[in-house]
Amino acid sequence: MGNRILIVDDGVMLLEFLQELVGQEMPWCQVDAARSGREALACLAQCRYDLVLAELYLSDLSGLKLLRNFRSLDAQVPIVIMTAYCDPSIRREAAPLGNIYYLGKPFALEELFGLLNDLLPCHEGAMDA
Repeated sequence: MGNRILIVDDGVMLLEFLQELVGQEMPWCQVDAARSGREALACLAQCRYDLVLAELYLSDLSGLKLLRNFRSLDAQVPIVIMTAYCDPSIRREAAPLGNIYYLGKPFALEELFGLLNDLLPCHEGAMDA
């Protein structure tokens, strides 16, 4: 059985691009998408994910509130935060939540897949990105 990834971004074009790309490059992964913080929380309440890749600043739920809500549903899942605006105070306040990683926008695809491969358990037949 493969890994399950949840991608969260209210930018529909980026969300669809990432969902398709990650699905193609990591075919052993089930890749789900959420267009809002509330939709992401509903997904997390229904499924167990191996990794969450999420924009930090969403229109309906943002910043530390989003991270705290994620943690209340799953204390261990690695969360990769994508953001162009990461205030150092966010990093300090998020540190106690554990297992949080940052990916600055814009990012290179090699950086994204390097992080995903580092954080997800390997699977037989897994291909390098």
